[in-house]
Amino acid sequence: MEKKSNALVVSGKNLFAGAYDYTKHINALTVSGKNLFDGDFDYAKLVHALAVSGKNIFAGTYVGVFLSTNNGTSWNKVNTGLTGHPIRTLAVSDAYIFAGTDGDGVWRRPITEFVVTPIIHFNVKTVAFSHTKIGEFKDTIVIFTNMGNDTLKINNVLSSNSAVFSVRKMSILIPPFASFTDTLRFSPDSIKQYSEKIFIYSNTLTSPDSIIVSGVGLTPVTVENFTGELPKIYSLSQNYPNPFNPATTIYFSIPLNSFVSLKIYDDLGREVSILVSENLSAGIYARRWNAKNLPSGIYFYRLQAGSFSETKKLILLK
Repeated sequence: MEKKSNALVVSGKNLFAGAYDYTKHINALTVSGKNLFDGDFDYAKLVHALAVSGKNIFAGTYVGVFLSTNNGTSWNKVNTGLTGHPIRTLAVSDAYIFAGTDGDGVWRRPITEFVVTPIIHFNVKTVAFSHTKIGEFKDTIVIFTNMGNDTLKINNVLSSNSAVFSVRKMSILIPPFASFTDTLRFSPDSIKQYSEKIFIYSNTLTSPDSIIVSGVGLTPVTVENFTGELPKIYSLSQNYPNPFNPATTIYFSIPLNSFVSLKIYDDLGREVSILVSENLSAGIYARRWNAKNLPSGIYFYRLQAGSFSETKKLILLK
């Protein structure tokens, strides 16, 4: 049986093909070879185009646009406001479905007219923090808006580098067309350029959604022995802030390529954390220590690099 494929689209693990059987003049929308538009559909419903939005599959036919929300098991016509036939092309952009018609221009409709679903929208998709000194931080806000017609349930917001780009881990409900404002914080722990992602887990069809965040860490010029040049001596500076709760930053410099060890001990001399244990090139470094799972008290940090060794005290106050 001779068939011509007019459109292809992937939804999940399925490949959908819009096809036309020249022999029987029957339209067929197939997935893995199985007819979904069967003999009940006549010649007029030839599929010219396919588009996917999440789990929603749109088919552009000779008599309009059809939608399946159950992986092609059933289809419903969604032609509100559509006057031109046939449909030649389909496209999805943001929360809209666009259809290019044969002689009557472009038809556009919000996907929420056909599907009950939350749609997350951000006031920004990229956040570029300005240059920030180690030991300092800068904040900005991100606004989440629910552009859908169902409640947006944000289950969690996670950072790909939580030590540097911190976010509020939360669970929140946002009604349709309502907004929520969250704060993002950039607190660099090294002299370098950062590029990470913030992931938003929710009940949207596109979850997890993401925001790109970036920033540059600078030398903390207020710290002893830290200049814009390569250091001439080994040094270990006092952590900042001190006392702290629950995180602090430890600064050190090494003048030569060295194997560096930086460890934290409690007041009984027991090792509680290893911040550095590797070969480092000459330069200025900072390492952030988060003691959120430890009790208040006096702790010690020891730097060993080459023949250099020094220990300092830090205080955790909760």
